[in-house]
Amino acid sequence: MPSTNSVYDFYKLKDWVDPKRIHWGKLVTRENTIPFIEKHIAILDKECLEKLSRNPFAADMLKRHVSKISWNDFVNNPNCIHVIEENIDICFNSLNSHGKTNLIRHPNFIHIIKNNVNKIIDNLLCTSILPILANQQNSIYIDLLDQYMNKYPDKIPYNASCYFWYNLCQNPYAVHIIEKHLDKLNNYSWNLLAGNTNAVHIIEHNLYRLNDFGWRNLSKNHNAIPLLEKNPDKIDWYNLSSNLNGIQILENNPDKITCYLFLDYNNISVNSCIFEVDYDTISKRCSIFKEELLAFALHPSRISAYLAYGISIEELDKYI
Repeated sequence: MPSTNSVYDFYKLKDWVDPKRIHWGKLVTRENTIPFIEKHIAILDKECLEKLSRNPFAADMLKRHVSKISWNDFVNNPNCIHVIEENIDICFNSLNSHGKTNLIRHPNFIHIIKNNVNKIIDNLLCTSILPILANQQNSIYIDLLDQYMNKYPDKIPYNASCYFWYNLCQNPYAVHIIEKHLDKLNNYSWNLLAGNTNAVHIIEHNLYRLNDFGWRNLSKNHNAIPLLEKNPDKIDWYNLSSNLNGIQILENNPDKITCYLFLDYNNISVNSCIFEVDYDTISKRCSIFKEELLAFALHPSRISAYLAYGISIEELDKYI
């Protein structure tokens, strides 16, 4: 066994202590016990191995004992990814649907996608995981999903009333996928899509599909201002008041901000666009330095120096 800096490397159980009677379930969750645990890993039962597999301090040790890894638990280990990448076939073949879901959700899963795209598509992804993948706002995950859908079109969920399409419609990275499957969207999906900042060009040609919920989402959409300007009667003023790009419309319609029992002011109060630079205050603040600055800038010694450099009196205003 490789050496380690842990003090437990230099300890062994006293002769009268029976290793089988130790509460291994508690010991396997600790940080500094890992070298000691490794010496006795053969006697750990299933429950202990599950706990050990979740221990972030045990990941490197478990790399030397792959057969002892409980993969459905190991995918929850924050330090598991490098071990999984070295044993990707064993891992994928050992995971149940819950384990696959947790692996996709692992914050470091993205690091194994690039070199294992085909294995992930063929051996890891399945219909039940697609809604989770569709919810990942990262182009690498969405490209992986797109490749899966192209390779296995028969596995795409065709039930329009499912979280897969709902998640996809709200994902700004997934618009190129949506464009290829517009026929799969139901009314609720269209109204979710209205809030997608990268889908305005799609919504522009399908405004008739939006109900009040859709227009509420569109009113919050930072990129939908041109559409809202053309359809002021459809604007949800409450949601527009929190839209950073909607300030011009609000300025032109101040009477609309007072609707809904002044609730709009809850939103507009946190909209940074309601503020502007107060140049009058700045001018007053700086006025206390005005005389001092002028005295310094127009001091005869400075004027003489400029003239000595060959600068004419007519050009002095460019330098002072």
